[in-house]
Amino acid sequence: MRTRLRGTRLALILAAAAFVGLPLSVPADEPELTVGMLLAMSGPGIFVGKEMSQGTILAVEEINKGGGVAGRKLRLEIGDHKSGDTKAGVSEMERLVNVYQVPAVLTSYSAPTLGAQVIAEQSGVLLINGGGWSPQLIGKPLLWNTRLTGDTTATATARVAYDDGMRTLCMVYRQDPSGIAPAAVVRKWWEAKGGKILCEEKYDLNTTNFSAQIAEVRASKADAMLIFSYGQQNAILIKQARDYGFSGPIYGIDFLPDNIAAAGKAIEGYKFAIDSFDPDAPDPFTQHFVAAYRARFHEEPDFYSANYYEAAYMLRDLIAAVAKEGKPITGRNLDAKLRQMRSFPSVYGGKLTFRDDGTCQKPIAVFEIKDMKKVLLKKLTD
Repeated sequence: MRTRLRGTRLALILAAAAFVGLPLSVPADEPELTVGMLLAMSGPGIFVGKEMSQGTILAVEEINKGGGVAGRKLRLEIGDHKSGDTKAGVSEMERLVNVYQVPAVLTSYSAPTLGAQVIAEQSGVLLINGGGWSPQLIGKPLLWNTRLTGDTTATATARVAYDDGMRTLCMVYRQDPSGIAPAAVVRKWWEAKGGKILCEEKYDLNTTNFSAQIAEVRASKADAMLIFSYGQQNAILIKQARDYGFSGPIYGIDFLPDNIAAAGKAIEGYKFAIDSFDPDAPDPFTQHFVAAYRARFHEEPDFYSANYYEAAYMLRDLIAAVAKEGKPITGRNLDAKLRQMRSFPSVYGGKLTFRDDGTCQKPIAVFEIKDMKKVLLKKLTD
């Protein structure tokens, strides 16, 4: 496998992910099929990008070690959307399409994915999103989501807050589709239950100081705060909420293991609903992935790395099926085959099954941070 990033981003992700021994090339006489990725390789979401890329890299290494697919080795070309910058995402998507003629891109984050989808539809490129959660990602041509969208997880989190006795909320979210769309869903659900939204505080892509937003939350005297943030910003927001005096419950729809170290004791009691990946599940595919990931990267996999690992295998199966029919490996042919196949092996156990609108069926889990550990509260169905 060959993985390429431009300029300093290659050194950055290699250092961040500790890709010791990562093969950056394959023998010249072996045919390659380049597929793209559109990830957060710089900015506050770099840890998320690391997790996603590691899941895919592991899968591609395994696929290539097994002979590749349809007589070709896979090669990854990773583009950087700078942790959700739409302009950067569009520029990188254009590079992937125009320079590398990729038939498929594994994408992430809502805003850059929505920008990339316009190009994908024009160019006939398949998009598989395993990280963005905006409901605006639903029903878009050539776009399939292996992550549960925010209308599902945000409503699940709101339900937990309501069942906990919360009746007034302040919502804090990013001023882009990943925040605006889920907030609208929660607002409608919450008010239908008789609850009140006392404030909605927005923040920008690179915000690191949330004092103004938290001051408004405190002034509202809301029972709880519901946040739609991810990656490094999730931990910063939680920690600053406590540092600046908000003492009520905090609910969210994202979590990464490094949030605990980054937020410290401030994260105690944080509750969130996310895709329910269980690394201890007995499913053979799950156990293979977990063992291989630990051996390769010397750390625990999370649901982001799981999503992109299984997405790479899903893409392998699509490529093999299209090639078996003697058709060219194009995004439109891959999309047509996905619509026909619908279900694929999942590291979540069983099958990953897609609906007509590009969403998937997956279990949801509600967790709470207790004694600085992620503790399962309940499992739900989507």
